[in-house]
Amino acid sequence: MRKYEEAMAHICVTPAMRARVLRRVRQSAARRTAWRRAAALAACLAVAVLGALVLPSVRQPADDVGGVLAPGPTQAASAEELSRLAGFQAPELDVLPFVPQQVSYSLIGDLAQVQYRAGEDTVTCRKAPGQADISGDYQTYAQTEILEIGGIPVTVRGDGGLISLATWTDGDFSFSLASSQPLAPDVWTDMLSDIIGHGG
Repeated sequence: MRKYEEAMAHICVTPAMRARVLRRVRQSAARRTAWRRAAALAACLAVAVLGALVLPSVRQPADDVGGVLAPGPTQAASAEELSRLAGFQAPELDVLPFVPQQVSYSLIGDLAQVQYRAGEDTVTCRKAPGQADISGDYQTYAQTEILEIGGIPVTVRGDGGLISLATWTDGDFSFSLASSQPLAPDVWTDMLSDIIGHGG
């Protein structure tokens, strides 16, 4: 240790040498900072590219049909056109709790949907091959009952004596009828008799 101290005592650092050493230390630190910035920028760009690839599918979700994600809807101009697109008779409803201001016809995968709208109120009919629940409604209702309509058992769900959803099957097709506003049982009986009478 003593020899080291003696040797160090003979070393003389001139101002020019000190300036060179400090300059190189600063350059080394600047290079490290530049690398860190470049790495952070590359990470940000990678996240941005990934977001650009993923966001379109997030912002335009597929429709949930019976728990299965189906392609986005194909619009039709009428029930007849929807029936042609679907390959089976589309559901139709003449008895409604309001006068519809707008009717939309959609094919979602192999599911035919007709929605009637008046302001904020909607009634939505769905029909698809098979016997799965195609309503897309996963709410928990306080009441569940079975109504016999035209010889077909229909499961209706709601709260407080009012009904919001009905589902049924004829063995070949599944059906659902949903109202955005809970309705009285007699209104539902009329609507269900009408749609089932149409072959729905």
